Amino acid sequence: MCNATLLQPRNPPIIAPCIFESHWESLKSIKYAVTDFRYWDSRIFRSVCNTRAWITQERWLAPRVLHFTFDQLLWECRELEAGETFPYGLTKEAQMQSSVGFKKACTEAPTEKSTRSADETPIDDWRKLLLTYGRSEVTRKSDRLVAVAGIAARFSTILNDEWIAGLWRETLPGNLLWSVEKVRRTNKPAEETAASFVASHSLGIHRSHQVHPSERLKGARYQAPSWSWASVLGDIVPGFDTEDGAEDSMIDVVGVELTPADPEMPLGRLASGTLRLRGTLYPMAIDPPDWHTRSKKRNYMGIPPTVYITGLPKTKVAPLGLEWPEEYTKNPKYAHFLEGHSHTVHLIPDEPVKYLDLARSKYLPIRKRIYDNPKSEYHGKHLISGLALLPTGKRGEYTRMGRIDFGDDKSKLFEDGVEVQRKGEEATGLKAHPPTMDEEFYVEGEIGTLTVV
Repeated sequence: MCNATLLQPRNPPIIAPCIFESHWESLKSIKYAVTDFRYWDSRIFRSVCNTRAWITQERWLAPRVLHFTFDQLLWECRELEAGETFPYGLTKEAQMQSSVGFKKACTEAPTEKSTRSADETPIDDWRKLLLTYGRSEVTRKSDRLVAVAGIAARFSTILNDEWIAGLWRETLPGNLLWSVEKVRRTNKPAEETAASFVASHSLGIHRSHQVHPSERLKGARYQAPSWSWASVLGDIVPGFDTEDGAEDSMIDVVGVELTPADPEMPLGRLASGTLRLRGTLYPMAIDPPDWHTRSKKRNYMGIPPTVYITGLPKTKVAPLGLEWPEEYTKNPKYAHFLEGHSHTVHLIPDEPVKYLDLARSKYLPIRKRIYDNPKSEYHGKHLISGLALLPTGKRGEYTRMGRIDFGDDKSKLFEDGVEVQRKGEEATGLKAHPPTMDEEFYVEGEIGTLTVV
């Protein structure tokens, strides 16, 4: 009998919740329900069917969806996610998963009758939707943006905002800070090989998908500019909702130019896209692995080089987080161990990159944040988020490589830089970081202006 059909053989005991009752001497008996925290995640979010881009759009646009899974029926609408095991809604533990709430992305702001939290906004709904759609797959790469055009049109009305190659114009600075989780692409369909053909037809074993490195769509496969998540096939993590002109934005959006591949489909594939920004670029450089040259036991090939922001003096560091005796700290022989670059770079790449490319790229700070939560250990901490930009060879023009964050004491360099860029040295009493003033970094005749393609 073939089981690969819509209606699978049913096993009611497996579907029913697992209930057990405790029995202790002198204590009251209590009933407990054993809950699968990933109940929804394993059946819906990671379903092969739901990793397809076109299905993701249809699933969101439809008012109600019924899912036929491997062991039971599940259903979702704008107000409820449930299944045969939990017909009145998911448990609180299951609802904590990021994969839950996809269709609760609603079409209006919270009202007195709505079940949404007052803290939730339509832009939060979009971020939740992009978390699912961003890592979905298409058979034709040209459908990367087309397959979400229906949702984009709906949200454009809800947000009263302009769709910019997968991002939103009003919150463009924050939207630019999307990233790729662990440089991976988890939903790429498995390629058919002789071995997989035999396994699937003789043994009934099907490999649905494999984990691959993320990759940017370039050349003939170009879909969108490098600053758009649509240019990458990978596990996309949405950026932030920092608005253009907001106090926490460290760039100014001067202009956006988009050329659709098909003029009749303005929300679809693009032929080109250019972003013109005002900001401050910090050059980076590379050092060999930070190990003493006399060390004979180190595997140099296994130690990554150090990439850092240039033009800053080295600072004292404690290797491996250890406190070193004074006889070492004052001995010039060990100076290599005890000095390090103050602003080392840790890139969240869009795709695998070469260290030499990263070393010749520039860092563009985009967003600053100060944690304001007295109950948190991070209260008062500063965080700077920005992009690594690789020169294209044309003056002042760059492509995106990935995201870079700097925290706390390292943030002052960039916070001072944006003040100088916007108000000048005389008005602020601050000095610009010298390497950032190189005219060759920017559009000719406009220090501080650059383009990203």
